[in-house]
Parts: sequence; structure tokens; C-alpha cells
Amino acid sequence: DLFERMTVPSARLPKALAGLTSRENVTEAVVLSTCNRIEVYAFAERFHGAYQDIRVSLAEL
Repeated sequence: DLFERMTVPSARLPKALAGLTSRENVTEAVVLSTCNRIEVYAFAERFHGAYQDIRVSLAEL
């Protein structure tokens, strides 16, 4: 099911957070993963740069 593939298992959350906050434009982040979605809350100085960083980081999961 597509929704099941769009989650981050709890064992992978530390890697997901480390991947996000190691990016150039993301300084702080929170990842909320439920059974059918992923939400990312992030603090960034540059919106477009952070948006791209978040997209790349999620694609690498």
C-alpha cells in the first residue's frame, strides 16, 4: 500500500532527523510519522533551500 511506504519506522527516525539537520539550510527539525503520512517541521533561514534539503533528505530514506 502506498500509505504504508510513506512512513518512517521509529527505528529510522534518528537517521531521518540527523539527515535533515545535517543539511545546509535546516538548523532544527521535528519529524512526525503516522500510519499514513510524514510531517516535517523545520527551522530554516532560507525557505527554498530548506525545502529542497527536506525533499532530498526524505527521498534518501
